[in-house]
Amino acid sequence: MKKGIIFDVDGTLWDSSVQVAQSWQVAAEKLLNGPRPITPDMISRNMGKNMKDFGDALFPDLPPAKRLEVWKPVWNMKTSIWRIIREFFTLR
Repeated sequence: MKKGIIFDVDGTLWDSSVQVAQSWQVAAEKLLNGPRPITPDMISRNMGKNMKDFGDALFPDLPPAKRLEVWKPVWNMKTSIWRIIREFFTLR
């Protein structure tokens, strides 16, 4: 019997925009040394975009290099989580 887990990463099954906005606010506050207003609506409008376009939409006031400083650690964390998940199911 095959076992698996469904991951809803784009809000199809569950609207995660509130939690995603909160996590982006935490990341931005740490990386930009101050709070940033990132709303669930901002997240919902950009869900499904690649990380560069997502960062461009959330931080249009920042120069491209600074945007990269913000979304790169978020991207690295996201890919680390996927790697752990992939390794878990590969070992089964």
